[in-house]
Amino acid sequence: MSMVKTPGRPVGEYDLKRKEIAEATWRVLADRGLDGASMRAIAREAGYTTGALVHYFENKDELLEYVVTQAAKGVKDHLKAALEDEDVQNSLREIALNNLPLSEADRKRIIGWQSFLVAADKNPQVAATISSVRATLHKQLTKLIEKGQSYDLIRDDIAARDLADQIDAFVDGLARMTPFEPKRLTRKRLVHLVDVQIEMLKK
Repeated sequence: MSMVKTPGRPVGEYDLKRKEIAEATWRVLADRGLDGASMRAIAREAGYTTGALVHYFENKDELLEYVVTQAAKGVKDHLKAALEDEDVQNSLREIALNNLPLSEADRKRIIGWQSFLVAADKNPQVAATISSVRATLHKQLTKLIEKGQSYDLIRDDIAARDLADQIDAFVDGLARMTPFEPKRLTRKRLVHLVDVQIEMLKK
């Protein structure tokens, strides 16, 4: 259930504050996990009192639903833009890099997202959102690869959907391992590995 906006508060400011709270939520999720991400902890991270936080989100369930929905929308918007880019290989590269922890903020989001993956087993709504994101990612990757194959840029000895699964698994694996091996999987190393993977796709 959505909270009624605070009387007299500009809509733009209200939406901005909700996004700021969402960013703070990712940081708390990364540090404490889903169970430890209490409204009090999130409010403290965002610089609010718990009482002030409920002006924007009534409870933790509403806040987490907003966070995961916004994350899903961001992924889908990025994929849509990538699909419209005429440079197929660059689009694939950008999609891969966008899903890797190249900055501290990215690292927090990815660790936080993994908390949602764990929770999905017990939360059908979270599971449905994650499934939607994964399905969209695979669909768009397949379309991009098919486009590249039609331009004679991407190898066509392997089906586009299979190449899409390979890229997805490659990126997902790096994203999961990077927080545990920061010295080996540096930003420079991640970019290099993505470039190698894209090179292997070329015809």
